[in-house]
Amino acid sequence: MWLPAQAARVWGVLGDAGRVREAITQAAQAREQVQPDDLDGLGGIMTFTLPRQLYYAADAKVWLPGEEHDAAAAAQEAISAYEEADEAEQSCSDEAGARADLALVRIHLHDLDGAADALGDVLGVPPEYGRNGPVRCQNSCMASDRAFYPQHSCFYA
Repeated sequence: MWLPAQAARVWGVLGDAGRVREAITQAAQAREQVQPDDLDGLGGIMTFTLPRQLYYAADAKVWLPGEEHDAAAAAQEAISAYEEADEAEQSCSDEAGARADLALVRIHLHDLDGAADALGDVLGVPPEYGRNGPVRCQNSCMASDRAFYPQHSCFYA
């Protein structure tokens, strides 16, 4: 799952929508074929959860011109998956990345208030919780003096 999901991100950066869709489909098909075993209980960073897979799909689509609405839906799906995930499946940095993807799509759609809303929780995350990438993205896309308040439990220190 991880390899085709990562490939989708690469194809997204290169702007190849067809290959992005193909890689996302391959990742979904690979997930359907997984048969859990004893090693899955170990968890950790090498566990490729469904929320992470959805985040990678959104991260791939965000680069594709003309696909903004699909990318926004994918980012929202990833965010929802993280909000509903068990603690073992949560990743604050990946959820922050999905929120940054949603913000970037909204910027492309000229919805700056929506972009600020998408980043609201991210900006409340202390740096030690892994927000550096999304915040760098946000800082390069827009400047705002607005105060943000974390709403999701993943973002509380």
